[in-house]
Amino acid sequence: MAKISVAAAALLVLMALGHATAFRATVTTTVVEEENQEECREQMQRQQMLSHCRMYMRQQMEESPYQTMPRRGMEPHMSECCEQLEGMDESCRCEGLRRMMRMMQQKEMQPRGEQMRRMMRLAENIPSRCNLSPMRCPMGGSIAGF
Repeated sequence: MAKISVAAAALLVLMALGHATAFRATVTTTVVEEENQEECREQMQRQQMLSHCRMYMRQQMEESPYQTMPRRGMEPHMSECCEQLEGMDESCRCEGLRRMMRMMQQKEMQPRGEQMRRMMRLAENIPSRCNLSPMRCPMGGSIAGF
């Protein structure tokens, strides 16, 4: 009986140590993620909340989805958008584009259905149009809840 109690106690100690390690890892990860999000927020503010990317998106959404040639005056916004994204760390670019999309959806355009899907596809591919990494920023579930 004593052997079982010692074994059970040892097992409980090991489980407690494992739980403490997992807790410590979770807390560390959460703190690092929060610091990264704050850094991304600051970078986005320095880049005027990706204002040129928003203007590019608005112009694209006004175009027919079947139009193949860009309208005059659109490319300067694309160039400026690329410059704004280039001014951000690679690790913040997608988060910046997601924030931009949330802002646009909440305050400006309020797209629904196919218009929302089209807008998400446009935003996802902005980095590749700018020849920046990552080349694609999946928007998926990060926006859908709005």
